[in-house]
Amino acid sequence: MKTVAVALKKVQELFKLHFLIPFYQRGYRWNEQQVRQLLLDIDSFQPTGGNFYFLQALVVVKTGDASYRV
Repeated sequence: MKTVAVALKKVQELFKLHFLIPFYQRGYRWNEQQVRQLLLDIDSFQPTGGNFYFLQALVVVKTGDASYRV
């Protein structure tokens, strides 16, 4: 069985990565209003006492060209 690494990432760390979204995932993409609402929610979050904004898990597989397939 292959070992799976799990790591928390800050949103800023994701900007430098390249994600591939297969055709079968595209039916789940958000509309512009949903994206705006999420970004506003993240922007208004005030971390206190070590809390952080958790976006839920995203399962990805690293491809041979340094991209990640969702």
